[in-house]
Amino acid sequence: MRSVLHHRRMRIAALAFSLGCLAMAAPGRAMAADNTGNYSVRGIGSSTCQQYAGAVDGNTPDLRGFIAWMEGALTTVNRLSPNLFDAVPFNSAGAFAAVVLQICRQAPALQFNAALMRGLERMNPIRVTTNSPWVEMTVGTNRVTLRAETLAGAQARLGALGLLSTPPDGRFTVATRDAIKRFQQIRRMNVTELPDPDTIMALMVGR
Repeated sequence: MRSVLHHRRMRIAALAFSLGCLAMAAPGRAMAADNTGNYSVRGIGSSTCQQYAGAVDGNTPDLRGFIAWMEGALTTVNRLSPNLFDAVPFNSAGAFAAVVLQICRQAPALQFNAALMRGLERMNPIRVTTNSPWVEMTVGTNRVTLRAETLAGAQARLGALGLLSTPPDGRFTVATRDAIKRFQQIRRMNVTELPDPDTIMALMVGR
């Protein structure tokens, strides 16, 4: 099962990378809403979670549209939200797309846009508030790229758990790698020794 999920996530990540140029780059406008806060969702965001999950499972051409729409929505959220640099700390939409997919599995009739909003709420503990540099980390053939602010937050959490004694500095030190390994072993996760999306979510979001 882990292998199937991993391949699906990699497929989504590859599509997200190739479609990044389709993200909304034009000046954003705040969403209009009626006096109860409801607003009309245009385009693929009005699809159901069942349609999104089906596109992922079948690797259909529709998946490209879902990922492009998600990239655009994230860019718009980043632009319009105060005190926010990046709602998602990962360098591709693949990890976030997997979070939205998990939500959609639980609520197939939910609108895709609503699932995306729930996913963003789940990201609140790891949202990036400053223009933090990317940190590229490699162990063996595995590679992860993460914001330094997020890595420092992970270090602080590892310290609170008694797994890391050095202060958080946003650098991938030997001590940090060892602490991540111990955390993954304790949680019976796939031991990558890297702060990959699954580890960050388990460590800082509680999933």
